[in-house]
Amino acid sequence: MSVVVIVLGCHKYMDYLHAQIQRLRSMLPYEIIGYVGSPSSACAFFDASTHILTLPCEDDYDHHPAKTQAAFQWVHENRPGLRGVLKTDDDIRFSDLSEVARVLESSAHIHFGGAVVDKCEAGPVGAHRREQKYTHPDRVPHHQKSHYCFGWAYYVSALSLTHIANAASTYKSSPLEDVCTGFVLNQHNIFPVPMNIQCEEIHRNEEWLTWKYN
Repeated sequence: MSVVVIVLGCHKYMDYLHAQIQRLRSMLPYEIIGYVGSPSSACAFFDASTHILTLPCEDDYDHHPAKTQAAFQWVHENRPGLRGVLKTDDDIRFSDLSEVARVLESSAHIHFGGAVVDKCEAGPVGAHRREQKYTHPDRVPHHQKSHYCFGWAYYVSALSLTHIANAASTYKSSPLEDVCTGFVLNQHNIFPVPMNIQCEEIHRNEEWLTWKYN
């Protein structure tokens, strides 16, 4: 097995997750796994008919880091022999999926890379993001210093996946999933490189729900 693609979703936008899974499955030669949280679940459950992994954790934006770490850990434990994992979201549109596949096939030497690479100092999550995304925008969580990839689309190797799988407590105390991934891997001297993956974040609406790649 070479690469698994995991797609961040939630129950609120489940239709968009289903649509994204089907779009990616139609164009990429990899297993595509969508993931959501369910705090009432006792353990993780993968539905092979829908390609959705349900994890025993909260499902809101505040808990994206813990949910994403749990998805990475599940893949690490249940898909042995992987070369790596591409993480993306249900509201990301790729410019050219054949190019994405080509880039992933030539990524054997990469441990961490993505569509957009950035750096940040440790500090509070901005008010705009809190007001748009968080359940309790009046709380001001702090994120780590990190050299990271935007959560839109980033790749981690099997080695990096092991480090992420062992970092559950770090993700649980972190407010930003992508920044946390960079922080965790930076501690192991793994730093991101830009990958030629062209993509953009799309507003969820009826057009995106039914949109298909040519």
